[in-house]
Amino acid sequence: MEFNRISVSEFAKLNGISRQTLLFYDKLDLFKPEYIAENGYRYYTWEQSDILTAIQALKTAGLSLDEIMSYLKNRDSESSLEIYSKQIKKITEDIIQLKQIKESLESRTKILKRVKDIDTNRIHIESIDAICANKSADIPDNATNTQRYQIRAEHYKFRMDRQLMCGAAPSAAVSVEKPELEDGTTNYKYYFTPLDEGDKDVNVIIPGGNFVVAYHCGPYYTSFKSYERIKRFAYEHKFILGEYGYEVSIVDEVTEADPEKWITQIAVPFSLD
Repeated sequence: MEFNRISVSEFAKLNGISRQTLLFYDKLDLFKPEYIAENGYRYYTWEQSDILTAIQALKTAGLSLDEIMSYLKNRDSESSLEIYSKQIKKITEDIIQLKQIKESLESRTKILKRVKDIDTNRIHIESIDAICANKSADIPDNATNTQRYQIRAEHYKFRMDRQLMCGAAPSAAVSVEKPELEDGTTNYKYYFTPLDEGDKDVNVIIPGGNFVVAYHCGPYYTSFKSYERIKRFAYEHKFILGEYGYEVSIVDEVTEADPEKWITQIAVPFSLD
């Protein structure tokens, strides 16, 4: 190795990166060898290690190669402060987003751990706390299928924007009086997603209290079939059922391929006759 003329392989080894990475940087004109010999051999110098260190540091900070290339051409204290401040803001936003994804996965995990203990043939009474939630638009009684899908899609967009798609499936309120639509699907009145108390996107609080709870096994859009069981149970116990059944998908298309194995929890508030 001639003094201060270092081959590609040796320079890569000395700086702890791969030869392929150096060749890639060269091809992009991001970081090129100082010398190219007549035979085409390419050589770096010791001094170039400083620039390579800067590139690796900026990559670690999350800058793209295009951003790094632009920065290296015009870097000074002022531009450094600007790009570092910008990157701090981006990383902070990423941390918040990752935290939301983590919480969603924890929520999904907590729900799935309940599956083995669920008896889909059993109806029981349960005390449930009030739920703070983000609620979709109401679905009119005379809504077309297109309107119903649009309202559902808008609520899904909210969930996607909030990184909630990995967590619990969206919940829904269903008409207890008329749980089935003419097309043989469940009559959803609105969708909602539970949120933490004080969350900026909370726009409804679903009252807590005593609920008749049942589990529907099968596609979620056939959950209306379980309302007859709930109504019989209420009649036998002289309960007056509330207006809506609040449904939560325990097992759905995200976690189970076979729709016949999907499980929906149905909770209907009641008062004594």
